[in-house]
Amino acid sequence: MQARSAVMDFSGADRHAAAVDGLGRRYELPLAGLFTHWHRALRVAETGTFEKAEAACRAAAAGLDGAGMPGLERGLLPLTLFCLRMRHGEPYGSDPDADWGPHEPWVTPLRLLEDGRHTEAGKLLRKLPEPPRVCCRRLFGT
Repeated sequence: MQARSAVMDFSGADRHAAAVDGLGRRYELPLAGLFTHWHRALRVAETGTFEKAEAACRAAAAGLDGAGMPGLERGLLPLTLFCLRMRHGEPYGSDPDADWGPHEPWVTPLRLLEDGRHTEAGKLLRKLPEPPRVCCRRLFGT
């Protein structure tokens, strides 16, 4: 789904999502549906209005409670809404009390920039660690 979506092949991604949904039902894997729900929210974010996309993302996030996936359960909704606002040219207007989870270090400089706090944002950007990398060799031993 992700690879097909990344190249804007939404019909291909939809076919993969349908297959994932089928496997999730067949093998009683409820998290499979969580991922396809997020895929469908992404589709709305790319093809629909800001309001429809925000509603779709909030609906997808409702399934995260208790999922037990750090970085998704904590922080994904605020990060998604932040990116959605950027994508649609809306003011970021992020909630100062939002739980950004592990995404906070990368979002804070952007929030500071929007507030006109360029010097602080620059200092934080220079201190940022590299984002975690995923290596196929580490995952698959190839």
